[in-house]
Amino acid sequence: MLSEDVQHNVRILFIFSTIRKLVTLYILYSTSFPLYIKMFIIFLCDGIDCDLLKISKLYKHDSGNFCQSIYYQMMDKLSDTFYHIIILYYLYSRKIFSNNLIILFLILLLLRIIGVMLYILKKGNDKKFLVYFPNFFEIFIFFFVILKDFNIKLSKNLKILLIILLSTIQIINEYVRTPNNKLLKYFNK
Repeated sequence: MLSEDVQHNVRILFIFSTIRKLVTLYILYSTSFPLYIKMFIIFLCDGIDCDLLKISKLYKHDSGNFCQSIYYQMMDKLSDTFYHIIILYYLYSRKIFSNNLIILFLILLLLRIIGVMLYILKKGNDKKFLVYFPNFFEIFIFFFVILKDFNIKLSKNLKILLIILLSTIQIINEYVRTPNNKLLKYFNK
């Protein structure tokens, strides 16, 4: 049985997660912002949700641990998956990118979904699946949106080099954000 405080925090998280999904739909379909601004706002909302809720004191008796809790992590990963699907559908339906790029985005999304599902099946006790299946989807979407919106033409070799660099950064990001990793413990001594 969950404590009243945890139940309250889960309800607040559910409400905020629902708002985040609605904001994603609104930004994509009801604003005239350039695509890179839309993606930036959507990804920013994902990145600040926990901090925003802590700062606003909407969480009860949170010592900073709720955002690392299984309840938060599972809801966050499921919300991410939902809005990733919305973004992919938007890009596909508006024919913003070639079919080959849409297929690449779909493959990246499916790989992440596999990682999220394995993480959930392990009841959030094994975040290595999130490291093994990093969120390349967001970083590649943003990369290709920037190239498109700013009409940046890169050589194939430079594009491959940047993709390798972005992939490496994302893998490191997933690893560092994974609780109980040795690197994080080393720096927090």
